[in-house]
Formats: sequence, C-alpha cells, structure tokens
Amino acid sequence: MRINDFHNILELIKQDVLHSEAEYLKLLKVVGNNQRYDFRSQLSIYDKNPEAIACAKFDYWRERFNRTVMRGQKGIPILEDYGTFKKVDYIFDIGQTVSRNRDVNEVNLWKFDKENHQDVLKEMIKSEGYEESESTLENIFSLSRLYGDEKIDTLMNELRVADEDRISFTKFVRDSISYAVASRFKLDYSIDYELLRENFQRLDSISLMSLGESVSDISGKIIDATIQKSKELELQKEVLRGKEAGYNKIKEELEEVEEYVLRRDDQGRNENERVLRNGEYRRDNRENQGEYAKQLGGRDGLHKEVSKSDLRSDEAGVSFTERGAEPLRDVGRPIQGEEVDRTPDGHSETGDRIYENRETETDGSLEDRGREQSAVWGDDFSSQRNDHQGSSGNLKENTEAEIREAEKASFSLPENSYGQISLTIPLTENDIDTVLINGGNHDGGRLPVIAEFSKGKSNEELGKYLKDTFKGGNGFYIDEREVSSWYSDKGIHLAYGTSAREDDTHVLSWSDAAKRINELLKSGEFATNAELLEALDYERDRISESLWYLSHDLSEEGKEQGYFELFERGGGFPEETKRLSEALKNPEYLKQIIKEYSRF
Repeated sequence: MRINDFHNILELIKQDVLHSEAEYLKLLKVVGNNQRYDFRSQLSIYDKNPEAIACAKFDYWRERFNRTVMRGQKGIPILEDYGTFKKVDYIFDIGQTVSRNRDVNEVNLWKFDKENHQDVLKEMIKSEGYEESESTLENIFSLSRLYGDEKIDTLMNELRVADEDRISFTKFVRDSISYAVASRFKLDYSIDYELLRENFQRLDSISLMSLGESVSDISGKIIDATIQKSKELELQKEVLRGKEAGYNKIKEELEEVEEYVLRRDDQGRNENERVLRNGEYRRDNRENQGEYAKQLGGRDGLHKEVSKSDLRSDEAGVSFTERGAEPLRDVGRPIQGEEVDRTPDGHSETGDRIYENRETETDGSLEDRGREQSAVWGDDFSSQRNDHQGSSGNLKENTEAEIREAEKASFSLPENSYGQISLTIPLTENDIDTVLINGGNHDGGRLPVIAEFSKGKSNEELGKYLKDTFKGGNGFYIDEREVSSWYSDKGIHLAYGTSAREDDTHVLSWSDAAKRINELLKSGEFATNAELLEALDYERDRISESLWYLSHDLSEEGKEQGYFELFERGGGFPEETKRLSEALKNPEYLKQIIKEYSRF
C-alpha cells in the first residue's frame, strides 16, 4: 500500500467516526486496548479489527512468541517512520495467530485486578499529593486530570475553544480518557452522553485528529504507569519473601558477569523495536486465543495439540508448562533461519516452514496441522510373551530350561510391570539437537542459556547450570514423530513416544548436553542472530533489576551507612534500571558495584 493511499483511507475512517457518538466510543475502546500504538495506527485498527487487543508484526510474533499468522488473515496497515523514510507496514492481532508447534505458546496479557490493583491507582494518586477515592472509576477520572489537564489546556488553545466552552470541553476530554482507560481495565465507565453530544458535534476531521492524539497519549501513559506500578509492587513482595537468598544470588551473578562484560563490551547492540512491554505478553490463557489442548495419554506426559501480546516486550516471563508435564510440541520451526512468504498487502500466504537436514520444505496448512491429531508412530513397541510367541511353533513344546535360556537371550532392556519388554530406538542427533534447542521450561527461554554459555566456563560447570535450570520434561512432534524428554539428576532422558521419565535407555549427561549446546552455538544453530544480540543485555538487565530492589529495600541503618549512593536516582523503576543496566557495561563501574556490594 502506498503512503498516499493510507492517508486517504484514514480520512474515510475519520468520517465514519464522526458519523455518530457510538462510533466515537467504539474508537475509544480501541485506543485503550491498543495503547502502544499512535492514534493513526489505532484508527486503522478500529477500521480493520476493532476487537483487537494485542497487535504485533508478522516476524515479531514468530521470533518472540513462536507463533505465526493463520493462512489468509489480513494485516492491519500502519505507517512506520524509520527516520530517513516512511513506509506502510502490517500488524496482526493475537487472535489472528496460532502456535507454530503443538505446545500452547501462551502470551499473558496483563489484566487489571479490581481487588489488588485498586491500591495501585490509589498509590499513583497519593504520590501526586492528592486524595484518593474508594471508587475505582473515580480514581481513574482523577488520574485523567492529573495526567491530562496540562495537555488538555494546550489542546484547547490549539483548537481555539471559546472561554465559555472550556469547562465543558475539559470534562469531555477527561471523560474520553477515562473511558479509554476503563475499557483497558475491563470496567464500565458511565459517560455523560449529553456532554458527549454537545462537544462531539463541534468536531471535524482535523480537530478529531488533534483530540484523538491527546486522548491516546494521556490514556496510554495512565495505563502504562498502572501496569508498571503493579509490577513493581508485585516484585517488591517477592523480594521481601526471598530477600536473603536474593542477596547471595546477586553477589554471585555480579562476580560471574565481570569477566563476561569485559569480553563482550566491544560488541554492537542491535536493539529490536519493542512492541510488547512490562511482561504483559508472556503466554496467555486459552480464552483469548481460540486454542485447545487435547490429552493423548501416556504414563507421565500430558501431550497437547493446539489450534495461539507487549504490546511491547518489556510487559513479560513465564511458565511454559507445569513442572513434571511433558507437552508435545511440533518443532516445525526454523533452527538456523527462515524465509517467510507474505504478500505486500499484509496477507499471510503460508503457515510455517521447517528445516530438515539443512533443506527447507513447506508444510501444509498451519491451521490443519494445528488442529489435526498426529498419528503415533510405532517406534516404541513391545513384544508380549505368551504361549504362542515366535515363528518356530508352540512354546509349550520347549522345556522350562529352554524357556529360561530364551528369556536370558532376549533383549536386555527394561521390563515393565505388565510383563512386556520395551524396545527403545535411540534418538538421532538432529532430534537430540531439537530437544536441546527448545527444552528447558525456564524463564527467558534461550537468552539466559546463551548468556551463561558465553562466560567461558567448563562443560562440567555448564552442565551443573543446565541441571539446575532445566526442569520437568517436554514433548515434541518432529517430522510427525513423537519425541519425549525428561530432566533428572542423571541427565536428559530421551525417547520416542509419549514418555521418557522412566526410560534410562538413552540418557544424555548434563556435561555432554553442555558440550553439544556449545557446538550448536558456535555453528549458529542454537539461536537466531537477534537472540544472540539480545542475550548480551539479558543478564545485565536482570542484575540491574535485582540491585534496584536491593537499594530500595534498605533499612534506615543501611541508608545511614550510605550504601549504593553511586546509583543515579530519578525516573522510577524503568528509568533507573535502564541507566544502571547501561552503566554496568563499563568495567570500572562494575568493579565499583562489586566493591560496594562486598561492603554491604
């Protein structure tokens, strides 16, 4: 789509909005639910998919959340400014995407909790020196005043609102902001319809744009601040509960990262645009995503089959599956890289591609694959002893000694309680690599693993790290074959079929797993280039967050001692941790932090 075409479409959309107050309120809901985008993009979302709640680009869904756009879905056009040029790009709502594998790749949207987050709104109001209310809606309206009145005054000057109309217009804009925020919080805000009609009839295409940009900006700031404050309070509670353990962990991580920072300091950063923020997107519940899981059975594993926002990436971390479960995942995903077919108008042409033996093959429809139940291949099979086993006739003709001798000569494999012998075929190297690349069930995915493996530790040390990090088990579909893994003290238990927990036939030791991951990292098969670059910052960001909470959790005695006074203050959690993370790149500053922590 050309830029001129995009602007022409926006003009038509604005005329639709100006057609009735109901359409204006519908637009406000879109503004609240998609606060990460500017007003022009929100107009486009309103036009194409007014029910959208979490939008991101095609590649972002794939790389960040291992999801892909369903075949035939139409993209929502937005105008992207790249500084030297502008272009029309396309985004897709989470409802237009599905998991790229058999697991439920959930993306947890932040939700407003009426009981717990009411205190967050109160705290935001009190911090500005005003009195809070017991009513959530009244507190939202108060925040619209605190965050918006200065900008509303500027808006009225731009629109040249008459003095006698200023009070009415101010209340109208506050109501619009509150309505958008309440929509994001899933609350019913009662708007003054008489006031709405009175001011709405004065709007035209130009003034609607100015009003919309102001409402979008102010409501977005309120929502972002609420999300951030709620995360801070939750993390503070966690820090208080595990404070002692956290202190020791921080010191250990600081000492480990010192040499790590020295080695990687010269490497450039390739910071991706973050569309999802504050952990808001992790892996969401199924009610948002139109997915379902189906139990296939197995003694230990729950095998699932799936039909799957940040709205920027700092809104995220989370559990992939309950510990001990072994969900089957279709690892039809690129290991080294991928090329995706898309039409210029934002349609999604293909569902997914997989790399097999370093060659690409196109899968069938992703929707079909996500909803069909794959057949279980008979690679794990057993032969049952009975009175007519074998091709040499009735076993009753044999003597007891011959039977015992035959049993001794049988495969020396584990025997289960049903009198069956399980013959297990060892996994191929490609299947083992897939398990190592995708399995772990820990926060951060591959990023913490990449960071740890970049420190030059021995395979034994890295093996211990993997043993402490990898938990539970996983299941995969690889080339239409079920593969299971289980993580124990012995190592990684591997088997074809629905369970590996009690199968000791093929156990990859933790040191061998570490050795192979190192090889995959060196060959570029373990992670994408974007992940490798992001891993450079991942651990430092985690340490800066831990140090921030530590410095804000000091007792009065600790404050008197002047601990951590070298931290630059101002801007709250997001700004302070960002500055601290950047400062930790400096080896000299890092040494000061370690020295200060030792003094503490």
